[in-house]
Amino acid sequence: MLASLRAHALSHPLVLFLLCLAVFKLLGPVLRRLPEKLTYASRAMVPATCLLVFLYLATVIVYVVTPAYFDHVEPSVAAVSWVVMQGQQAYPDQAGAGIYGLPYGPMLFLCNGLTMLLLGPGITTSKIAGAGASVASLFALVIALRQAQGDPEQGRRVATHRSNGPEWPRAMRWAAVVYLMFGATSFWVRAEPLLLFCSSLAVLSLTMPALMSAVLAGIAVGVGVNLKVSAIIYLFPALALVWRKHGPGRFAAAAAIATLVAALPYLAFHNVSLAGYLAWVQAATGQGVRLWALPTALEWTIFLTVPIVLSGRSETAPCGVSDMVVFRALVIASMLVSLPLAAKHGTGIYHFLPFVPSIIFASCTGTRTGPLFLAPAMLASFVLVAALQLQPWVTATTSLPAREIISELKQIEAAHAGSLAMGYSANYRLSFFRPVLVFEGQPYSLDGASLMDWHWSGRPFPSAAIAAVRACAVDAWIIPAGAPPFELPNAYPISGDVFPDEFRRAFKDRYALERSGRWFDVWRCQR
Repeated sequence: MLASLRAHALSHPLVLFLLCLAVFKLLGPVLRRLPEKLTYASRAMVPATCLLVFLYLATVIVYVVTPAYFDHVEPSVAAVSWVVMQGQQAYPDQAGAGIYGLPYGPMLFLCNGLTMLLLGPGITTSKIAGAGASVASLFALVIALRQAQGDPEQGRRVATHRSNGPEWPRAMRWAAVVYLMFGATSFWVRAEPLLLFCSSLAVLSLTMPALMSAVLAGIAVGVGVNLKVSAIIYLFPALALVWRKHGPGRFAAAAAIATLVAALPYLAFHNVSLAGYLAWVQAATGQGVRLWALPTALEWTIFLTVPIVLSGRSETAPCGVSDMVVFRALVIASMLVSLPLAAKHGTGIYHFLPFVPSIIFASCTGTRTGPLFLAPAMLASFVLVAALQLQPWVTATTSLPAREIISELKQIEAAHAGSLAMGYSANYRLSFFRPVLVFEGQPYSLDGASLMDWHWSGRPFPSAAIAAVRACAVDAWIIPAGAPPFELPNAYPISGDVFPDEFRRAFKDRYALERSGRWFDVWRCQR
């Protein structure tokens, strides 16, 4: 029953908000008779903000120190990030034996890889770049609001004296709740946390003098598009405002800086290829849009933009329309443009996450808070969604005894000479620990997430990968126990297995079961 309630609430957050709104509206007459208590409540907002931020930071820390991943792409990103640091190609030749390409820009692998290079490779250190970016984005957003309060052009409308206190705790409170509402996707080992930080930097650029604004916006855009090509949609509102506020000259400077930053990984690293990146993006873009998911994506768009609507109008600028009115309109329009991303096969509403800094910034610059019951209803619905999001990722991350599984992997590696690699079976979640082998210097050529993208794209399985199995390029494969080796159904809605029968025949012709453990079987090549 709880699972059904969670699914309905997460599919219909706007309905949840309307229910909360109805409750608070019924309580409206009572609340209006309690002005003194409301004053006390407003004074409690700063402690409440501290509590929410503490809860978010605690959640991030708990995830970082837990030696397991929530999502199947996270170990892929971690493994590829480390092999890139070792000189392996970030985007393998699609006709070659390696199938581990991902439709992410090189900056994701470089940020994660350099962090592990500095701190040492491991599951925990592979999470630090994303976790640090999510926390940094929270504080960069608060700095942006504080800067805006001191801006002589915006100060009159941003630094209004509201009943619920200064803007920075209000912004931090809302940001912490919304980040929690997106669950682990705000700090996982994928592009979204880094995009969050880029979005916060873009918002921060709007509060800076002209030159600094162009520099900061350019860096944010350059890094962002090197994380995901769709980043321009998230960052466009802030970039457009650079033009509006500072003119085409500063905009051109921002564009030039963005181009330079975007080009750096391809110029500085011999194993990062722009052509290879675009080829793997193309391989992953043919998955199509789930039309049945569009209504949910649209409902989430409306739900997330409610705070902007509630914030009211900004003061009118000399030109007749204030910068913030334009910014809000661009944020909403960009979210509507991004709807297909959230409805694409293999994705979800976490694609709206990078809009959050812009939404918070836009919603904290109005001149009115709206009727008494609207903001509490919004906050209550956000808190409820955050609570419902908590259980799935916590359960998924802690459902297996991670330390015991890692210990078995290390025992296998210590007991076997030659190269070892993680293979796949229907017990797919056990393969999420594959970076453990990669961090120890073992080869990485077949990635589960990449294989699913490849299979879904309809491309033939590379003959070079089958030839590598016949040639025993890997001395032994570690297969998650309890299921036949290399039988892995695609997680996308497509029938069939990601491995062709020819691959499995080649494997069984050359490899034999050598050892069975609690969690993994070892199949060694019979030379």
